[in-house]
Amino acid sequence: MGQLKELYPEYNGGGDDFIDDFLDNALIVLDTNILLQVYRQSPMGREQLLGVLKRFDDRLWIPGHVAYEFSKNRAVVIDSRKSHGTAIREIIESSERLLLKALSDHFAGGQQGRDGIPDYASAVKDAFDHLRPFVKSQVDSISVTLNSDPILTELDELLDGKVGAEVSSEELAALQEKFFIRAAEEIPPGWKDKDKTENPAGDYIIWVQMMEKARESQRGILYVTLDVKDDQYLKLKSGKLSGPQPSLVREFQRETGQPYWQVRLSSLTHHVTRHFEVDATEIDTEDPLASQIASSVSEHGLEVGGGDRVELQNGVWRKVVGEADGRAGAAPWSLEAYKVLLERLTLEGSDEQLAAIRTAAGSGGRVTREQVYEVTERDATRTLTRFTMPARRVASELIEDGLLDAAAEPPLVAVYDGPGPAIGFDVPSEFIDFEL
Repeated sequence: MGQLKELYPEYNGGGDDFIDDFLDNALIVLDTNILLQVYRQSPMGREQLLGVLKRFDDRLWIPGHVAYEFSKNRAVVIDSRKSHGTAIREIIESSERLLLKALSDHFAGGQQGRDGIPDYASAVKDAFDHLRPFVKSQVDSISVTLNSDPILTELDELLDGKVGAEVSSEELAALQEKFFIRAAEEIPPGWKDKDKTENPAGDYIIWVQMMEKARESQRGILYVTLDVKDDQYLKLKSGKLSGPQPSLVREFQRETGQPYWQVRLSSLTHHVTRHFEVDATEIDTEDPLASQIASSVSEHGLEVGGGDRVELQNGVWRKVVGEADGRAGAAPWSLEAYKVLLERLTLEGSDEQLAAIRTAAGSGGRVTREQVYEVTERDATRTLTRFTMPARRVASELIEDGLLDAAAEPPLVAVYDGPGPAIGFDVPSEFIDFEL
């Protein structure tokens, strides 16, 4: 009789030695969201991520249904990147105007460049003239179009000969029928998607194709995904996810005779960096350029995201609610989307944002700056720059996963009442009801 950890790997897997065996011997299978995530990387992050994947050479593989989902959603991601670039340029222009207005009010009554009053207009113009070409070069370096897409070329080269077969219409109908039978009994993976109007059986189809590949190749599979759905992961009472649902590991072993495990992209890069001693520090699961610029500006009270801005009104800076925050007709958050938001923040270690959201939801929709430092035990010398970005990034993932309407309010929005740091953070009104 073997050791306990060998008898029940579905409960005891995930350690370094366990993962190393997959890294050295198993097929590395990519979910659709990993391929789409390549488009969100900075140039350096993309280079490192593709370098990590190339390390697995012929052991890299994607199911045919992943290829289908990627092809279908690629245009959406490219359009989103284009929108991000436009938003960043608008932030630069509005920031210059707001700064000039603020300085003008501050020096009201004097003469520019005389009587000891600095020539602030020239200084501001020079600063932004230097900033614009830098930002343009950074945005352009990660910009692609449907007809001019070097990233797709790189992915084609990476996955040449490593893509599974397309599902026939007959096979698709049979798989969908089997999926709904399993979903009615809450059998993973993907049973929580049964009410989706589009591609509800997607996770199950990918699952079946992975098992077919494991039988054919006689190799185990390490599945890399960004998903943290609790119909795929074992969730502890603390809310943390400890690994794939044990029933998935057992079914895979029973049906194929091969081992199975799944990891998030962040976990894969951690283990690859550790095991192969390579540099994967620039690989990110958020939008690095957009978040750095937008958040840096927002912390100082110019642009707060989600369509909001702050303007000088009678000499005082105040938040102006834009289209996406608190407006009539904004799409509501569902309880399911809220729960997944909290789950993903927990899994990614964004405990501070999780605490801020739940505190705001329990306090009528707003958490003050002081409360943030209190509930997160954050050092008071640390700023809240980029504080909202983990929650906003997860919300973007939820939109792409079909769990959240694109018109929904951001999950965490900075609030200002002066030309300085945020005075607090607001959450959508639905969150208040969810925490009752």
